[in-house]
This record gives sequence, structure tokens and C-alpha cells, in this order.
Amino acid sequence: MKTLINHFEVLEDPRDIRGKKHNLVNILIMTVYGILCGYTDFENMADFLEVHKEYFIDLLSLENGIPSHDTFSRVFAMIDAKKFPSLTVDKIKKV
Repeated sequence: MKTLINHFEVLEDPRDIRGKKHNLVNILIMTVYGILCGYTDFENMADFLEVHKEYFIDLLSLENGIPSHDTFSRVFAMIDAKKFPSLTVDKIKKV
């Protein structure tokens, strides 16, 4: 998990600090979990995360609970894909 966090920490958070309730790294990690569990849209992913809320709150120390599907959508609309860190297969295997 630490390696995954380290890769995501290099991303610049494009969101305005006002009203920001969720850490960018946590949103990205929850997205990875959702995708690995087969969810391909943010609405179903957020529902899945909400069902497993206690696990993710403990895992990621979420102060404000699970982000809404709208939050996931807004965050991914703002991220510059060119700046997204490239994870090689070798790096992923270490996670």
C-alpha cells in the first residue's frame, strides 16, 4: 500500500483548497479498489465503497467518510492525465 501511496503523492491536486474534504491520494486509492472489484462507473463504485465504509475509513483514516460519486467525477475531470505517474508492471507487483 505504501508504494501505491508514494506513486500517487507526486500528483498535484488541481482542486481549490476551499471546500475540499477528501485527500486526493485517498480518492485515487479507493478508485483502484473499485476498479479491481469490477466497477467501471463512479456511481456504482461509490455505492460499493459506502457498503465497505468501515474498512476504508480504517485503512485510509477518512475523516469525512466516503466521497460521493460526484466528487470522484469532478476529481478525475480535473486531473491532467499526462502528469499521472506511470506504474510499470514491476512496480505494481511490489505493491
